[in-house]
Amino acid sequence: MTKVDPYTARTVAKIERLHAEFLQLEARSKGKGPDAEERFNQAASEFRKNREALEKSLKELQSSGERTVKEKRKEIDRALKEFDTSLEKTRYQFS
Repeated sequence: MTKVDPYTARTVAKIERLHAEFLQLEARSKGKGPDAEERFNQAASEFRKNREALEKSLKELQSSGERTVKEKRKEIDRALKEFDTSLEKTRYQFS
C-alpha cells in the first residue's frame, strides 16, 4: 500500500486545487446576472458529480489490493481528466 500513498496525495492535492479554482469561478459568476448564474449552476452540477466520483475512486483505491491498484489508478486518472475538463469549460465561460 505504500505505493498508493504518494499517488493519492498528489491526486488529493490536485482535487483541492481545482476545487479552489471552482470556488473563485463561483464567486465571479454571482455578479454576472441570472443567466450567468444559471449556466454556472449547470456546470457546478457536473463539477460536483465528477468530484464525488473521484473521491469514491480514491477511497476504493486505498482499500484495494495490489493487483487492482493499476486499474484504479487508470480509472482515477480518467476521472481526474474529466474533472479538470469540466472546470476548464466553466473557466472559459466565466473568465
